[in-house]
Amino acid sequence: MGGQAQAHVLIIPFPSQGHVAPLMKLAHRISDHGIKVTFVNSDFIHEKVVAALPDEVEAEAEGEVGVGSG
Repeated sequence: MGGQAQAHVLIIPFPSQGHVAPLMKLAHRISDHGIKVTFVNSDFIHEKVVAALPDEVEAEAEGEVGVGSG
């Protein structure tokens, strides 16, 4: 308990594609600096965003993004 707490950012965008994509880019930039990011998104919007990605980016995103359902 003597160590420093690691930063953790929670991002919850308004559920529309025009809001999600820019905040997803921001989340990646934040995580590139070693900060943990939790990105909350609905399955419906996630499918729309992934479908709009170019094929090579889509394959990469599916490998990196964990989608939880509950």
